[in-house]
Amino acid sequence: MGCYIGFQGNYYEGDKTDYRDVDVTQRPSYLYDWINGQWVINAKRQAQEVEKDNYKASIRRQAKELSDTGKGYDALILLKTIGE
Repeated sequence: MGCYIGFQGNYYEGDKTDYRDVDVTQRPSYLYDWINGQWVINAKRQAQEVEKDNYKASIRRQAKELSDTGKGYDALILLKTIGE
């Protein structure tokens, strides 16, 4: 088993599926793209991840405020919007 960039540009791990696929080192995370023979962070994807983390933190703060004021049910509904 190995790590590859498929001839169509997709990253995968496992058995090589096509002779045109390129052997690569394991991808550090989904935030990286293979460019010119090395893993390079995708700034747009990273910014989206930071934005998502900030949004979730905001929802958690709002849920805590609701819970602290006796509105636990509303807090639970709010947390479900972010999968918690």
